[in-house]
Amino acid sequence: MAGIRAKNEWAAPPLFRENIDAATAEKYGDPPGPTYEALRKTKSGRQIIESASRPIEYPDDRLTPRVPCVV
Repeated sequence: MAGIRAKNEWAAPPLFRENIDAATAEKYGDPPGPTYEALRKTKSGRQIIESASRPIEYPDDRLTPRVPCVV
């Protein structure tokens, strides 16, 4: 998982990535989120794919700053 994350670091501005990491840590307890192996302990491969394919229900919640924003 770290390899995929490292390759996609450029995909979002730093402050946006910090907010994504904070939201993910809040939800899963770990900024990168659960690994595939961890998810497989409780879900089937199909369930993982379906979950990852679903849009976020309230995307504004993910965009609300969770880290201090200094202007």
